[in-house]
Amino acid sequence: MGKEFLYSDSVVVIVYLCDVKIILQQLNLPDIELKITDEGGSALVFDILRKKYVRLTPEEWVRQHIIHYFIHQLGYPAGLIAVEMQIRLNRMVRRCDIIVFDNAGNPLMVTECKSFTMPLTLNAFEQVIRYNSVLKVNYIAVSNGLDHYCCRMSSDGSWEYLPAFPAYHALFG
Repeated sequence: MGKEFLYSDSVVVIVYLCDVKIILQQLNLPDIELKITDEGGSALVFDILRKKYVRLTPEEWVRQHIIHYFIHQLGYPAGLIAVEMQIRLNRMVRRCDIIVFDNAGNPLMVTECKSFTMPLTLNAFEQVIRYNSVLKVNYIAVSNGLDHYCCRMSSDGSWEYLPAFPAYHALFG
């Protein structure tokens, strides 16, 4: 594991790991402290939920920021969040980026994270809606770290856009 140096300004974050320079986008989320290291020339970031180092990709950069935002800003209990949880959809295994549960283990919200290099399109929404055909949650969200969309299922079965991610206690209302 290598030595890390982090530089940040309002637009980019540059991580220096040994001889590797990684340029990441500053996100539209609060700054967080991450443990970043290298292994064999690949950057790794410590995931506090999976309790292990995972490959630092642009999508993982977004996912880690969302996880920290949920826990530290919105009061989501870390023990009730699953990362890259497998579900079976039309006989195929899929991985949901982030699923939030209640104390009884019932899913409340599913969030799909995309790379900050990808604009959020209808495809991202369709993907999370397909996951929800299995999960049956009342909240779905998509984020690329720059833009975030969260929707709540209305009583008539339509989706209502929310102005922001809800606090954990609001998921029960």
